[in-house]
Amino acid sequence: MKSMKELGEFGLIEKIRRSMRRNNNILVNIGDDTAVIKSDKSKLLLLTTDMLVEDIHFTLKHTNPIELGMKSIAVNLSDIAAMGGIPKYILVSVGIPKSLPIKFIDGMHRGMKKMAKKYNVHIVGGDTVESPKALVINIALTGEVEPHNFITRSGAKIGDAILVTGSLGYVSAKLQFLRRTIVPIPRVREAREIAKIRGANAMIDVSDGLSSDLGHILEESKVGARLFADKIPVSRETISLCKGSNKKPLWFALNGGEDYELLWTSPMNKVNEVIKRVQKHTGTKATVIGVILKKECGNAIVYSTGKIEKLNKSGYEHFK
Repeated sequence: MKSMKELGEFGLIEKIRRSMRRNNNILVNIGDDTAVIKSDKSKLLLLTTDMLVEDIHFTLKHTNPIELGMKSIAVNLSDIAAMGGIPKYILVSVGIPKSLPIKFIDGMHRGMKKMAKKYNVHIVGGDTVESPKALVINIALTGEVEPHNFITRSGAKIGDAILVTGSLGYVSAKLQFLRRTIVPIPRVREAREIAKIRGANAMIDVSDGLSSDLGHILEESKVGARLFADKIPVSRETISLCKGSNKKPLWFALNGGEDYELLWTSPMNKVNEVIKRVQKHTGTKATVIGVILKKECGNAIVYSTGKIEKLNKSGYEHFK
């Protein structure tokens, strides 16, 4: 019998997904950023949940409680964004050690309220329990999306361009070198602009690293890809942090995770329109970083020298 270390996070998810019973009202279930359920004729219901665990996702020593509260909401907002949706209502459940100061919990709650207000979502309930050792935060978030606007991971087409918002790698680089977390910016507005013009065939948020999250799109869509190393956007701050170390900025972009930027595939005839629209309406830069190919072509990265390497999924995975 396999152990959890052998099975891994994504192996466990696939095992559970195969065992789930079907229902005609469930359009998308386990395996995408959110579940998608028919609720009425005009909107689809989105459901997502994310858990943050002390010493896995954060440490109290290096964490500001307000920023932790903001991040706990932001990562869920990002999941709703990745489906092209509008976030609506939040349930907050927290497991708290008896020794944790009330001041820390108060700060965390202020951060949650701050992020919720910024994105016009409402905290409507939840649960609080005692935890024997670690602080555990679980957020459940509902959202909605029009049937013609919702985007999954499984729609990438051969010939699509691969794009990302913003830049990749800075969050994980700063965490490694400076032990500082960064509150991600959930790209809700950007995703809505992309969805409005049918600018994405498949979409995901970059939470585990570009190599891993692109791998999810390729697996669900049954296609291959080529990434162009010199096109992947890496910020000056990331390059600066990596100076003098044995880690390259590109490594953090491919494998670091925690960026929560949008990663999507777009029909070639929509690329320029999508890039211009996102920039105009949100101020966020979008960049073409690759192309979707036949599944037989596999997943590879091309360097400016012409060197081609197989791109394995090597972002963060629990239990591994």
